[in-house]
Amino acid sequence: MGLSYQGLIELLDKSSSTDGQVIFADPREQVVRFSEIWKMAHQAGFIMGQDHREGTTVAGILRPNLACIVTLFGAWLAGVRFASLPDRARGMTEAEHAEQIDSILELVGGEFVYESYPGEIGNLSRGVLAPYQGILDKIGESTQMTSGGNAGILIQFTSGSTSSPKGVVIGMDEIGWNVSSMSEAFCFRPGDTSSSWLPLSHDMGLIGTFLLPCVSMTASMGGISKVWLITPESFVRDPLGWLRVDQGASASFSMIPNFALDLIARKLKNATGLNLSNFRNLIVSAETVRASTLGKFSYLAREFGFNELAFQPAYGMAETTLGATTVRGDELWSSVVLEREAYSEGKLNVVSKHAGTQDSHLNLTGEFLASFEEVVCLGRPFPGFEMKIDTQASDDLGRVSLKSGSIAQELVGTKSLELQDGFYQTEDLGFCVDNELYFAGRCDDWMVIRGRNLDARAIELASSRSPAVRDGNCVVVPDESGTYAVVAEPAVTVASSEPISRDQIDEIINYALGVSGITPSRIVIVDRGSLPKTPSGKIQRRKVSVMLDNLEGKIAQFWTKEK
Repeated sequence: MGLSYQGLIELLDKSSSTDGQVIFADPREQVVRFSEIWKMAHQAGFIMGQDHREGTTVAGILRPNLACIVTLFGAWLAGVRFASLPDRARGMTEAEHAEQIDSILELVGGEFVYESYPGEIGNLSRGVLAPYQGILDKIGESTQMTSGGNAGILIQFTSGSTSSPKGVVIGMDEIGWNVSSMSEAFCFRPGDTSSSWLPLSHDMGLIGTFLLPCVSMTASMGGISKVWLITPESFVRDPLGWLRVDQGASASFSMIPNFALDLIARKLKNATGLNLSNFRNLIVSAETVRASTLGKFSYLAREFGFNELAFQPAYGMAETTLGATTVRGDELWSSVVLEREAYSEGKLNVVSKHAGTQDSHLNLTGEFLASFEEVVCLGRPFPGFEMKIDTQASDDLGRVSLKSGSIAQELVGTKSLELQDGFYQTEDLGFCVDNELYFAGRCDDWMVIRGRNLDARAIELASSRSPAVRDGNCVVVPDESGTYAVVAEPAVTVASSEPISRDQIDEIINYALGVSGITPSRIVIVDRGSLPKTPSGKIQRRKVSVMLDNLEGKIAQFWTKEK
C-alpha cells in the first residue's frame, strides 16, 4: 500500500496550532478554539491518569458538548480505553437500555461510567457513575498536563440494525490512518467548514463529522476553519436547522444517512430562504444509498444553490474505523440499473447506466421496481485501501473484503479480526465495475423464500410507495410460515383513529408481490413511533423479526393471508 499515516494524537496536536474553532450549538452556542480544547484535554489527561491506571476502561454516552469531548481526549492522552456507549434507541425502555449498558460494561470490563446528566442511563447494576462536567470542574490554571501519547483506545459499537451491536476495538494509529485517508480523498480547502447533527455515539458522527474535520484544520490537510456540532434532538425539532449554520448558509462538508436525506427532501418542498451553495462534500452513507433519494433532493435543492457534484456516496463500517470507499468530489454520482430477476439470483445483468439525477429517480413506478433494481456507485477505495469481491464469477454478487491500515485491532470478546492475506471479509454483499463498489446489502438483508433470494430492502422500498405507509418506516422480515411479513407504521396523513382501508392493505400487498413474486404472509400496521430503531435512526430488522408475534400491544391493524 505504501502509505504511512500519523496517529490521531499527533494529528490533533498539529491542529492545536491553528485558529480552528468548534461550535457547540446547543443548548446555547458556545464557540471554543480547538487549541483551547486540546489544552484542556491535556489537563484532563493528567486528572484521569491519577484516577485510572493506563489500559483500564471507562465508558460513557458521547454527546456534542465540551465536557464530553475534553473527557474523551483526556482518556486517550492518559492511555485509557474509552468505550462509547450506545444511546437509548427508539422503542427501548429505560430498563432495557440499562440492561444493555450493563452487558456492555461486563463485556469490556468497564467499571467507571461518565454521564452528561443524572439518570442519563438509568439504574445500573455495575459501574461507578461520575459526571463529565466533573472533569472540567477540576481543570484549573495550576493543573499539570499529561505529555500524551498514542496508547489510547476507542471501543465503538456497531449500530445493531441487523444484528446485536458488536464492540470494535480501535487504536489511535488506526483512527489516524482512516481520517488521514478520508481527508486526502475529500480534498478540503482553506476556509472549508463542517456541520453535523449525527450522534457522537455513532462512528460516522464521532469520526466522520468531528475527528475528521478537526484533524483537517491544518493547512497540510485542507484548512477547515469551523466545526459545528448540533444535537440530534435539535435536528428532530428542526431538520433544516443544520443547513443554516454559517451565517444562514450551509457548511461546505457534512455526512448524512439516506433516511435523513429523505426526510430533509420532504421538508425542502415548503422551505424558503435556504442557501446550500457552500456544499462541496455531502457524504451519503451508513445505509443503502438510494438513487431516488439523491435525485429528489437534488431536484428540490437546486433552487437553493445546491450543486449535485457535492454528493459523494460512500461505504464503510466500524471494523475499518469508518470510511472505505467514496465517489470523488470532481465526479458526478452514478448508478446502474440491473434486471431484477437475475439480480435476485446473484447475477448481474446491467440494463443501463445513469450519471446524476434522471427523471426516473423522481417518479418511480411499480413496473420499474418489479422489473429492475437501481444500485448507486459508492466509488473507489480511499487512499491506502485495497478492495476485492469474494465471488466465483465476475458477474456474481460476492462478499466485500477490505485491506488497510485502519482495520480494527479486535472485536470485543475475541482475540483479533480474522484476516486472510491482510484482507477482512465483511458481512456485506456487492460488486465492482472499474474498481468502483456497488453495495448490494448486508447478508442479513437477503432472505431465502421458497428457494428464491429476496432482497428485503427492495420489498420495503416498494411497499413504502403506498400513501398509507409512513416514509422510511417499513420493514420486511421472514416468518415461520416460510414466506415473509411486512411491518409498517401508518402515514402521518392517516388519522390515528382511522384504520387503513382494505384497499390500502391490498395496495401494500400488490407492491410487495410485484417485487418479490411471492405474496406476504401478513401485513402488520403498528402504531406510529413504535418500530424499534438504532440511535442513528436505522430500523432494527432483527429486533422486529424476534418480536413479530409479540409486538407488545403496538399493533394497530393485522392482516393474515388466508390458508
